Amino acid sequence: MSVAPDRLPIFESSLSAIARVAFQETKATGFALFQKTDEAPGLLRVAARGAEISARALEQAETLPLVAFPLHTEGAPDGFVAFSFPDRVASTQARESLNRLREAIEIIWAARHPNARYFDLLVGITNLEARLIDSKIADRAQGLLTGERGLDPLAAVVIHVKTVVRSGATSSTLENILKGLEDELDERRVTGQAKALLQATHSLSENQAYTHLRLLSRKSRRPLKDVAMDVIATTALKTNAAYLRAPGQSSRFPARRLVPANPQGAAGSA
Repeated sequence: MSVAPDRLPIFESSLSAIARVAFQETKATGFALFQKTDEAPGLLRVAARGAEISARALEQAETLPLVAFPLHTEGAPDGFVAFSFPDRVASTQARESLNRLREAIEIIWAARHPNARYFDLLVGITNLEARLIDSKIADRAQGLLTGERGLDPLAAVVIHVKTVVRSGATSSTLENILKGLEDELDERRVTGQAKALLQATHSLSENQAYTHLRLLSRKSRRPLKDVAMDVIATTALKTNAAYLRAPGQSSRFPARRLVPANPQGAAGSA
């Protein structure tokens, strides 16, 4: 089973972040990501930043101040990434730098397709598990035909079938993988909030903020997510206190104006 290209994740956040790095390093003026679709001919622009780049411009890339290269999945071209510049001199100078980024962009682009591979793996696992269950039950039933003493064959069959089918090792493993991914994504969401607060309040870089959170986690021997939630809650409390100390603010009804101290609440308003 294959997945239609327009149904695949685009990784717009990561590709746009890489584009911002390219903007900074090469002085590009625009970025666009295109992909082929099954529903319409040509290329569909799925992400963009800065000056507009059209699909038609890709056909004239050699005569325009553009750096563009195709993206491939399993060896077949199915997309394009392009950067625009103020003039041909700037685009020529930036080409070597962008070619170094090309490998990273290609890796991200190819990562859109694991769901098709996962589906094939899941079908194979399911079929093998079914054959294994079938074999276990058949072997047990054949054994009961020999007339084992002291056993009720019908009751033994029922018990064996329940035991074999209920084991669900594959299902349990997949559920654990799913939960682990959900937990990791949630941790990144909370950690991202805490990093942004540390950057804003202490003038730290993203890497410095993350290092600070990791250091707090190691010193306290607590999970990174819990430390990040503490940072969010502490920042909210400080914001509340600063608001109440501000001139002209009434303390009669502070509950209506307080910033939520609950990280979940803070996340929802971000």
